Amino acid sequence: MRQRTILVNSKVIKTVLGDYHRAMETPNHIYFVLFEECDENNSVKMFNRNREIVSDNYFAYQAFMEDIETKQYTWVSEKLKENLDK
Repeated sequence: MRQRTILVNSKVIKTVLGDYHRAMETPNHIYFVLFEECDENNSVKMFNRNREIVSDNYFAYQAFMEDIETKQYTWVSEKLKENLDK
């Protein structure tokens, strides 16, 4: 059984893979990104506004990229802005 992850007011989620940084918020979701990870299955964690995990795999990555492309965000971290400018 998969453990349910509930978000607190964190800017970073530490895992064995590395540190996921709070990177973007939309009206419906909060995204944390492991910037050093290039694997789409492990690079993004997506939470709903109730702070419950929605996805932490390829589907989170796809939603994240779609929200960036359509500019659906309400907030973007400085670190994400730097990575988008590259």
